[in-house]
Amino acid sequence: MKNRTFFFVSLALLFCLAATIAGAAATSAQKQSVEERVALLEKHVADLQERVSKLEKQLTWRVTPVNAGREAKPGIAPWRALHKGMTKDEVKKLLGEPKDMMKLNEYDIWDYAGGGSVRFDVSGRVEGWYEP
Repeated sequence: MKNRTFFFVSLALLFCLAATIAGAAATSAQKQSVEERVALLEKHVADLQERVSKLEKQLTWRVTPVNAGREAKPGIAPWRALHKGMTKDEVKKLLGEPKDMMKLNEYDIWDYAGGGSVRFDVSGRVEGWYEP
């Protein structure tokens, strides 16, 4: 009877040990799988950040500075009166109605006849321009 009890207790312990080992192995595999997925996601985010940075560099705008030393040509004088921070209404009063209006990312861009354009930030204020 003692041998039989010993056998069943040993068998039960063996099953418990096997279940514990299997559970630990599964948990380890899950942990490794999660860590691999996190590593892949981190790499993907880094790749996306690099791509966004390259695209942002392509969208860099040149702001034409007001050059007081240059002789103003007829038609250029209103452009020389532009300054950063002007409202859309102020620009309309100065340059008139734009030939074309478009949106590029968060910017509004107004194109004028003759090749000039004005770029407005998200608050509707002049951020930069190209003289014609």
